[in-house]
Amino acid sequence: MKRFKNVLTVYDLTPGGDVTLERGIALARRNGARLTLLHVVEPGAGAERFVAERRRVLSRVASGIDLAIDRMDTVVRQGGRAAEILRCAGERMADLIVVSDEGGDGLSRLLGTDTVADLMRHAACPVWVVRPNERRHYGQIVAAVDAGRPDAQSCPSVHRTLELAASLAEREGAALDVLYAWDFQGRERETLQSELPPGGHDAMVRAARFRHLERVAEVTRAVLGDPVPGVPVVGRGTPEAVITRHVQVRRADLLVMGGSAGAPLFDAFTGRSALRLLHGIGCSVLISRPIPLAAAADRRLAS
Repeated sequence: MKRFKNVLTVYDLTPGGDVTLERGIALARRNGARLTLLHVVEPGAGAERFVAERRRVLSRVASGIDLAIDRMDTVVRQGGRAAEILRCAGERMADLIVVSDEGGDGLSRLLGTDTVADLMRHAACPVWVVRPNERRHYGQIVAAVDAGRPDAQSCPSVHRTLELAASLAEREGAALDVLYAWDFQGRERETLQSELPPGGHDAMVRAARFRHLERVAEVTRAVLGDPVPGVPVVGRGTPEAVITRHVQVRRADLLVMGGSAGAPLFDAFTGRSALRLLHGIGCSVLISRPIPLAAAADRRLAS
């Protein structure tokens, strides 16, 4: 199933740049998409000279890519990295941005001012954050969704996340886990903390876990059909802790999560915990966007 028509790949002369380039090329080929290679030169002394030199580099790189010339172009921009990526994505009507995890210093990550954080907040289309050491072919994909929300079966973000993850798992021949992080809330939490008869605590936890597993299966079935093309999984705790633990235990190659343009949101949690997860998790991350949201953001960029 073709998911993308215009793939924007940010090519940096860094250790992870070639891996990111390979992923962008593979996605463009599989989807019959147009591929744009973008390199951003930060402002500073000698920037103009670097722009000319990087144009020559990208031209040589592009000449070695086996794609039709009318399906590929190169762009070199001077300016702030995140701003230029977002501007180019809007101009080229990109429906996927492929970018390396640049690392960044501790302060930029703490403040959420690095490139990936800015793209997570403001990109209208999905953002694929590639790790330098990722495997060429994925064996395990994890889709993290908020299956507990009342409108989960109709939520555009949940739909887009599950559809993207299932499509990629099918293409890669990878296993798919559909993960939901839950915890006791309100009266249930109060009951759990009260004095219960022997075995009452464990019975309550088992019943809740089974209920949430059923919920994940129902949501996945409603979106992707039956039989469900993945394994429903739940974990008790914060989304950050549950997702990190599950990705590590399963040695996942890719985490697919929902996000909302205009705010540092993942589906089930916000702010610094999302940024910590994004930077601290060991696998590549695909931040999806619901189609109506992406279309609306595209219109804002065009205007």
